[in-house]
Amino acid sequence: MSKLPLHISSGGVVYKKEDDKIFIALLGWFRKWGQLWMFPKETVENSDANGRDFEDEETLKNAAWRALKEEMNIEGEIENYLGSLQEFTTIDKTKKERHIHYFLFRYKSGDMKHSWEHNAVKWFTIEEIANLRLKKGEDEIVQKALLKIAT
Repeated sequence: MSKLPLHISSGGVVYKKEDDKIFIALLGWFRKWGQLWMFPKETVENSDANGRDFEDEETLKNAAWRALKEEMNIEGEIENYLGSLQEFTTIDKTKKERHIHYFLFRYKSGDMKHSWEHNAVKWFTIEEIANLRLKKGEDEIVQKALLKIAT
């Protein structure tokens, strides 16, 4: 573990089934080299360095649920924990080690639309996702989600 300040985020993989096909929702972020696709995630408010919450403060699950609402305008039901990724990022001009926790959500409701932070939100089939440029490490999260959905 690095000696950098730790930033904890939590997010989710949202899926739905239609006509025997699985669809997964992704957010788009346009970069100069093209479109990057990712899962919604939000900062876990008031957590300690290990992601443990204090009394009356936000949990990993609550932050993931909030990410769906705020970044995609949808609601889902948590089915499983998928694991976490680590990365280094700069937040408020400070370099930090970021741990991102992911949960699997089954879509419940909402008319999907992206937040101001992104330029697109869309449902993709598994076949389509294989051809997209995903945020680093999130292809591994897709595979974990597919294993959970299949069981």
